[in-house]
Amino acid sequence: MSKPAGSTRLKALMCALALSGTMHAGVAMDVSPYFMTWAYGNNNYAVTSLMDAHAKAGLQSATLAFLVSRNGCAVDNSVSQMQSDLTAFQAAGGRVIISFGGADGTYLEAACTATQMANLIAGILQTTGVRAIDFDVEGAQLGKGNLNVVRNAAMLQLQQRYPSLYMSFTLPVAQNGLDSNGLAVVQSAALAGVNVSMVNLMTMDYCDNNCGISNMGKVATGSATAVYNQLKNVFPGKTSSELWGMIGMTPMIGVNDDPSEVFSTNDASTLVGFARQNGIGLLSYWALQRDRAGMGSKDDYSDTTQTNFQFLHMFQSAQTGGGAATPTPTPSPAPTPTPTLAPTPAPTPVSVPTPTPTPAPLPGEACYTAWNANTAYLGGALVSEAAVNYKANWWTQGNNPATNSGPAGSGQPWAVVGHCHGAATVPTPVPQSAPTPAPSAGTCPAWQDGGNYAVGAVVSFNGKNYTALVTQTDYAGANWNPAATPSLWKAGGMCK
Repeated sequence: MSKPAGSTRLKALMCALALSGTMHAGVAMDVSPYFMTWAYGNNNYAVTSLMDAHAKAGLQSATLAFLVSRNGCAVDNSVSQMQSDLTAFQAAGGRVIISFGGADGTYLEAACTATQMANLIAGILQTTGVRAIDFDVEGAQLGKGNLNVVRNAAMLQLQQRYPSLYMSFTLPVAQNGLDSNGLAVVQSAALAGVNVSMVNLMTMDYCDNNCGISNMGKVATGSATAVYNQLKNVFPGKTSSELWGMIGMTPMIGVNDDPSEVFSTNDASTLVGFARQNGIGLLSYWALQRDRAGMGSKDDYSDTTQTNFQFLHMFQSAQTGGGAATPTPTPSPAPTPTPTLAPTPAPTPVSVPTPTPTPAPLPGEACYTAWNANTAYLGGALVSEAAVNYKANWWTQGNNPATNSGPAGSGQPWAVVGHCHGAATVPTPVPQSAPTPAPSAGTCPAWQDGGNYAVGAVVSFNGKNYTALVTQTDYAGANWNPAATPSLWKAGGMCK
């Protein structure tokens, strides 16, 4: 979310990252408070840059807030202006997460196609050297299934280019867990084949009006426990420690937007104990610039009793198992981070992030028959497009493989075979119309034109089962048949 004009409507702060909890061998907790990019270089705040915070407070990880659409499919310079600071911070062992979205502004997924969005983010990753991104989804844009479709497709493309890329969601949470829209964001991504690294919870602003919460720490831990139980159904193959390790918690330190909610240093102690006990993957807060002694605007201070950077030091104690409170240190270089948190170079991208990537042909591989938008292809069909060979994952027609391909489980109709050159020498199977066998006994309910389907719903169509990747109420009345719309339906699934 971006900073609201004239108020502190920070009802969506967020975070994203981490790897797993300190209570589990081989993984490490991340403490990554939000850094307000619009405050970069401003001497009115406690810190002016990441390196300033590194020296003054021992900052080892930060989440940059926020990037949204500017003038169509583009972003502003809030991160690019920090390039020298980003380079120095990462060279000193610091970890950086770039967060897209937030409470204000137009999301990239609302202004770009999936490929444009992936290319834009890939360019930012290449320029900054950052290899961790977060999508803060909230407000009116949270419940739009079409944005989930674009975002998931862009994440899959980025995942192909950077297999180790850290990708997380930051979502609003209630005392009983994620609401149906927040849960749909995570479910749709998982069903599409996205490797979700973290589900970061905005443990803040629980009430629209004064509801008298006196223990924000206890409420926050209750929210996280509820989400843990929800994620067990979304990721049934993960162990208990893996599920806890992909949960993040982000309170708004001090006075929240609802003044009846105050997150104190005592509440921070509660979170530290909970995080150590359960192996929480991420602790963050809004915001680093507010973590200082004094009183004033909620944009500038926590407005609760504390010393400078006390919340940062308390949260960092969860990484080591030390005491909850630590004194403000004298400026000194931050300790060398553990290997699991140190940024590492990403694999060389499969394609150069440009608006229309065209990989160079490699010798020795002849191109298959050129793809034709008017031809219906059966699963296993081989085609070429823009000097790349593709194989059909299932029956498809009209889906350009250059923009509709992905690995197994991605929900895309085409899979990349490899680069090619020259005229087609390998024949593609003779195009045929999709078979229409009668559904066999015991199949799922037949798909209905214009029907309403929730994320995860399984239907049968032409004798095959399909699983809904997004809530289909947004598309009611249209002919979105599962075989022809892999962005909305994934082949396979078991009847419930």
